[in-house]
Amino acid sequence: MGPADVSTDSASTIKITSLPKLAADGSNWTTYQDRVVTAIKAKGLRRHLSGTARKPEDLEERNGDFFKPKETTALTDDELEAHEKVIDNYEQKEAMVREIVYGTVDRSTFVQIKGAATAADVWKKLQSIHADKGSMFETDLLTQLQTIRYSDGDSMRTHLTKMTELRDRLAEIGAPITDASFNSYIRSSLSLTPRYQPLFTTLTGKPITSTSLVWHLNEEANKVWIEANINCANAVMIATHAKGSGSSSGGSGEKGKDTDQLKGKTR
Repeated sequence: MGPADVSTDSASTIKITSLPKLAADGSNWTTYQDRVVTAIKAKGLRRHLSGTARKPEDLEERNGDFFKPKETTALTDDELEAHEKVIDNYEQKEAMVREIVYGTVDRSTFVQIKGAATAADVWKKLQSIHADKGSMFETDLLTQLQTIRYSDGDSMRTHLTKMTELRDRLAEIGAPITDASFNSYIRSSLSLTPRYQPLFTTLTGKPITSTSLVWHLNEEANKVWIEANINCANAVMIATHAKGSGSSSGGSGEKGKDTDQLKGKTR
């Protein structure tokens, strides 16, 4: 179902396009749930989400007249009209909640929940499918962030980008970590290489944000890369020079040998 406005009047419009789509794997369930529940409550539809909204009783038709269940007196036209308005209001609000949910899930999930009897049942079914996945993804992402390690030869920029993406994913699913914790994880990720320890020593005791720490590490990695390239170039130059010197010495020796042989023939 495509994104659209759900509206009964100008005061009750909910823009589905402003709500997050639930990921098929449920990885953003926590954020999705908070946003959708807040939007539904803001429009006065909470009871239809929780299941406390009661459906008006259905009328019974007898010989062209309409009666409430177990009643013997037919409804007047005004009473019938009032009752129909109550039903319309109930079903309209039910449909609004359904449309919000249907418009923010993928087709596979929609197929699983669409047959529920009420809007509240739709929401309960959706919770049963995805609620546990949110905590599972949070644990997995946090474990990755805590155990990722940098090795010499790796790209520092790629390593730090990966860590930043993990932090951002945690924030997206409603489990943000503090900047101090992220700094700690970055330092731990570099525990296998002593190359950056002098930088950490220099920064010790200074208040520093994770953004600044990432900048310092990338700058230090650039210096290391430049120095490695210079050393490599110097090594190539030295090897080339040594080879050239050896060839020259060898050539001189052959030339001297040929001269001695010529002298011998002359003699």
